[in-house]
Amino acid sequence: AGVAAPRVWANPPFSFDTLAGALGTLFEVSTARGWLPVLRAATDAAGPDLQPRPDTRPWAFVFFAGFHLCISFAATKVFVAVVASEFGKQAAGNAQTPRERAWRCMLTHARSLDP
Repeated sequence: AGVAAPRVWANPPFSFDTLAGALGTLFEVSTARGWLPVLRAATDAAGPDLQPRPDTRPWAFVFFAGFHLCISFAATKVFVAVVASEFGKQAAGNAQTPRERAWRCMLTHARSLDP
């Protein structure tokens, strides 16, 4: 006959049991690296102190897909904003020739004079 092995119930390395664990799990999902095991564990979770069952919570996919989509959109917006801001800073000083800068300086000075 076979040898009985002790079975140990343990949470996966990612969980929503604590705030720090939940933030770490959501960060892992947002980076799109290794988020499929998190999704599988979430869809298989049957409840506290219950054995996982396949596809118990299929709606968990909607949460993770929506979260991933929103985070990707926000990260893209931040990236574009930073690039546009830096491009604006670079272009403001380099777009004018020295003669154009002198003309602009003269117009600013002329506007400041009283009539």
